Amino acid sequence: MDPIISKSISNHAHLLSNIPPARLYDESIKLFHNEKSFEVFEKLLKFGLLKDLFGQTKETLFINKTLVNTSNRIKNGKRVTPAFLFAVFLWGAQNKRFKALNNKKKSRILTMIQASEDVIRIQTKQVLMPKWLSARVKDIWLMQHQLENCNQKKAKELIRHPRFRMAYDFLVLRSESINPELSDRAKYWTQLQQ
Repeated sequence: MDPIISKSISNHAHLLSNIPPARLYDESIKLFHNEKSFEVFEKLLKFGLLKDLFGQTKETLFINKTLVNTSNRIKNGKRVTPAFLFAVFLWGAQNKRFKALNNKKKSRILTMIQASEDVIRIQTKQVLMPKWLSARVKDIWLMQHQLENCNQKKAKELIRHPRFRMAYDFLVLRSESINPELSDRAKYWTQLQQ
């Protein structure tokens, strides 16, 4: 790309804040639901545009791996959902907020819900998250603790949860990127489904 155009894009990135969050939601889906989602993410970082779409998101191996996985799924004719990508993009912010709120007076689940709602509220000021989307994102996040700590008696019930597959895929990608200590849990859930 011509350096003059590159500089102009970076200099005008702040204008994204003038676009309604609902419109940016539609555009964000187009940006990431394609075979080049990782390359798109890299360009958004390069030109300083990501901060105006996902201000709480920092580049991580988890995001990179997920975007490569998303591209491969699309190439192979498999479905992808915006809820999964939003959950991945905001996972770091959710964890950071959870740690800030975590104290012994509240239950883990209530703290997790509060952290999730805080992160989603901030995100919707930039890119709209419809209620159905934010509910699915919260489900994915809340199920991570269950998948990490579930006993055999409750495992079959958890597998029947409508969001199980997304939460399971999320756990697998975490185990392959940022949380290798979860690889045994990911294998457990993989075997249990077979």
